[in-house]
Amino acid sequence: MPAWPQLQHDHPFQRELAELGETTEGVRHTVVATRYDDVVTPYTSCALEETEGRYVNNIVLQDIDPEDRTPHASMPYNPTVLKEVLAALAS
Repeated sequence: MPAWPQLQHDHPFQRELAELGETTEGVRHTVVATRYDDVVTPYTSCALEETEGRYVNNIVLQDIDPEDRTPHASMPYNPTVLKEVLAALAS
C-alpha cells in the first residue's frame, strides 16, 4: 500500500496534518479507539487533544468493556462502538 508509510505516527505527512490543528470550533468530536488496534499504533495516537472551547470525547473501547478484544477493522461492526457512535450523533 503506497499510503501505508504516511499513516505512521512519525511520518512527515502526519506532522504536516497536525500543524493544521486537530479540531474545529463548533464541531463535537468523538473518537472511539481500541487497545487492540493493529493499524493505528500506538492506539493512543488517535486521541484528540482537549483544548479550551473545543468539544472532544475520547473513548477507549476497553474502558467500557475490558474483555473486548476488537481490532481496528472490526470496530464498525462492534455493538458497543455502534452504541457510542449513535450516542455521539444524538447529542
